[in-house]
Amino acid sequence: MISEASRRRRLHKHRLRHLRNAAVACAIVAAVAVAVWAVLRVDTPSPDDQLGPLPGPMPAAVATTPPTAPTSSPGPAANTPLVRLAVLGDAGTREAMQAKVAAQIAAADRQGRPFGALLITGDLIYEEGEADLTEASVVRPYASTFTKTEIIAAIGNHDIESDESDEIMQHLGRPGPVYVQDVGPVRVISLDSNNVSSAQTEWLSSVLDQPRPANSWVIVILHHPPFSSGRHGSEESVRRAWVPLFARHGVNLVLAGHDHSYERTKPQSGVTYIVSGGGGKELYDVGRSSFTATSAKKHHFVDLTVFAREIQGRAIDSNGQVFDTFVIPLEDSAN
Repeated sequence: MISEASRRRRLHKHRLRHLRNAAVACAIVAAVAVAVWAVLRVDTPSPDDQLGPLPGPMPAAVATTPPTAPTSSPGPAANTPLVRLAVLGDAGTREAMQAKVAAQIAAADRQGRPFGALLITGDLIYEEGEADLTEASVVRPYASTFTKTEIIAAIGNHDIESDESDEIMQHLGRPGPVYVQDVGPVRVISLDSNNVSSAQTEWLSSVLDQPRPANSWVIVILHHPPFSSGRHGSEESVRRAWVPLFARHGVNLVLAGHDHSYERTKPQSGVTYIVSGGGGKELYDVGRSSFTATSAKKHHFVDLTVFAREIQGRAIDSNGQVFDTFVIPLEDSAN
């Protein structure tokens, strides 16, 4: 139940939001204009095996400029792992199951190439998204494996309950909920699926329009899944606005949460979609749909190892058991 203090705080923030609307609207217009300019300019920094630099400041809704594509260069051998990523969502309970899944991530990190980043598919802080709980909910549970700068998180519906999502992201070193982060050959795009706006869609299109070097990947993280057989089901606003862009621009993988379960789709117009919402909160039942490759009601995380020509994935439950494996090949037709 939401406390009286929280209700007062949310009412105060609601009044402040009206005062911000005009400024945010102007910032969004400027953001789209600069993003179009960025697509046309030629600026090609080299790829790096570490986390790339954070984008510059941006308004609450969208980043001001999408990053430029790195220069193509001779790649490593196809069987050399380039980066390893851990994925989970709906985890920020500060309770025993979150710690149990985090311990399995730490155990996996000690086997093979260490993880380079943790991707979180939203609902970072239960129940109301209070920014002062960011450290306890998002950073400390995974501190034995990841630094704060290695956490790449999307905003979920619980994270906007107290209207403090911007503060949460700032605590994590991000300029807002919509941004781009490069991790070695992987471009990670974080979207705010609480607000599938035309401005955010234009920004996404401008980012995806950027040329991609050979042997590079694009992974999108967001909270509301466009394909799900769980309790909440498929989010139609995301499916209508963004799924066509994912397919058109050769996005390799889309990671979502919201349904507290695991589901991996068959490729949809060349794109694989995974619901990873079993990071700590109580589980939901999950079924199967025509698009489902596999689904499971399990607390878990996803282990992704990225190579030059494929991503090898494993879903690992809270007891350390692998219950799904998959391979995503790099399509030569991707931009």
